[in-house]
Order: sequence, then C-alpha cells, then structure tokens
Amino acid sequence: MYARLDLNKMVVRMRLARFGHRHRPCYRIVVADARSKRDGRHIEQVGSYDPIPRPGGMKEIRLKEERIKYWLSVGVQPSKRVAKLLGMAEIVPSPPFSPPSVRHIPKSQREFTTLASPQTSYSPFFFLDPRLLK
Repeated sequence: MYARLDLNKMVVRMRLARFGHRHRPCYRIVVADARSKRDGRHIEQVGSYDPIPRPGGMKEIRLKEERIKYWLSVGVQPSKRVAKLLGMAEIVPSPPFSPPSVRHIPKSQREFTTLASPQTSYSPFFFLDPRLLK
C-alpha cells in the first residue's frame, strides 16, 4: 500500500528545499533521495535557513545537530551550499574556497589572452602555407 523507502539502494543527499513567498525565499534543509524534486518528497527535515538578513545583518540558521551528525555518519552527501552552512556552524570542516568564475566581471574589464598576443613569436595563421594564399 505505502511505498517503502529502502535506504540501502538509493543515493541520499542533504540539500535545500525552497519555501516562502516570491522575492522572500526561505529554505528547509532536508535529507532526500537524490532523484526526487527540489521541493518534493523528503525523508527528514533537519534544519532551516533564511538567507535574508535580519536587522543587524544576521542570517538565521536553525539546525538539528544530532540528526545531521547521524545522517552524515550514515553517508549522506551534503550539497555545496549545505556543506558551506554546516561549515559555518562548525559541524563539519568548511569546504575549500573556490574562487568565483570570471563571468561576474563585465567583459570590458576582463583580461583576454589570444594567440596573436605580442608575447608569441608566431602568427595566428602559422598553419597556412604562404604559397597557398596567392
């Protein structure tokens, strides 16, 4: 009658599920099957996260530490954002810093390198035989 969850045969993740209103997000930290939807069925809710700062600049994070430690000991893989939040709460070691991509820098301010730059000693058309260009 009811679907039985067999935790031995599925990949379980700890990730954020979005709730709240439009332009006012609020997230629940849930343990869910990796194949389920972002806001779909989950196994257990282990915390919440409000990304909008309160007066004074503080963001609210609520965690059930015992349950999080249990799920991590069983082998649950946290998403990147959840790993960062758990690192801030000192439940797990903080993930290594990864520098942001170049895409956030406007194109006019990016530094480009090309094959025809003055440092190179060859032309970008080095593979063409000059006799073929006549």
